[in-house]
Amino acid sequence: MTGPGTTAGTPTYRTSRRPHWQDVSAAARDAVERRLNARVVAGSSAIAGFTPGLASVLTLDDGRAVFLKGAGPTQEAWLAQAYRREAATVAALPSHPATVPLLWTLDADGWFLAAYEAVAATHPPRPWTQKDAARVLDTLVGLGASLTPPPPGIDAPSWVGEFGTFVDQLGLLESRLGAARTAEIRELARRVLLEAPATTLSHDDVRDDNLLLGADGSVRLVDWSAGLLAPPWFMAVVAMIAPAADGVDVRALLAAHPATRDVPAAHVDGVIALHLGYFLGVADLDEVESSPWLRTHQRWYRDATLRWFERD
Repeated sequence: MTGPGTTAGTPTYRTSRRPHWQDVSAAARDAVERRLNARVVAGSSAIAGFTPGLASVLTLDDGRAVFLKGAGPTQEAWLAQAYRREAATVAALPSHPATVPLLWTLDADGWFLAAYEAVAATHPPRPWTQKDAARVLDTLVGLGASLTPPPPGIDAPSWVGEFGTFVDQLGLLESRLGAARTAEIRELARRVLLEAPATTLSHDDVRDDNLLLGADGSVRLVDWSAGLLAPPWFMAVVAMIAPAADGVDVRALLAAHPATRDVPAAHVDGVIALHLGYFLGVADLDEVESSPWLRTHQRWYRDATLRWFERD
């Protein structure tokens, strides 16, 4: 079974519609170059993801490279606000090999711009392999440990408030799975929110295009648009949705890893159920003009999380 970019109908990691470096106003480009104390000789836009903001690797005339994200005055206000939240979150994260440091932020000519270290890495190849899934699992449980307790300076909401409404959305399953099975899945979602303490600052959107794998074995988790408080193993479990849909036995991986083997299977299922509830609620909404592949992506994740329970 294959994932996004194949049966999903989305081009593999080619889903974004973004402005390019040359689309940034001349005044803002000049401000960036002054801040870098170098001239930009090339800009390569990221083509993965679903946010319509600037995301470009800039090559400088002194041989350095930086990754620049930003939004301008003609774009929707929420986009610049999201990038500001992301920059503030990353700035407050403790140093960890799985994160990418923020270098600086800049307001210039109506643009908000944030520079991050440029990372030599690629998104996980699809379909997922067990080796890559294990590598990501190991990294994310380590990252979760470093974010327990949550670092100061980040006012993140609890996952109970953020995910609680998704329990009711699971009622949409009844026509497909029947009343009894739907009730079981809703109970899994409800129980994990009640029984698994939110002790850890967690990324709220762990998916393939937010993961970077380095040739040196490193794994980076990027795009911290916001955080939430969740169990320490939350990020690792969410990252396993796509590998599971690609045929990797992630239940065995989770059961064997020292950091997750004591997590009740019902809690793992509960996290997957909460995501199923979310995708049931958004997958069939109106298409988004600025992100033409978003709904296709969400429908794929809806079906992937549904198959998790159909295999039970």
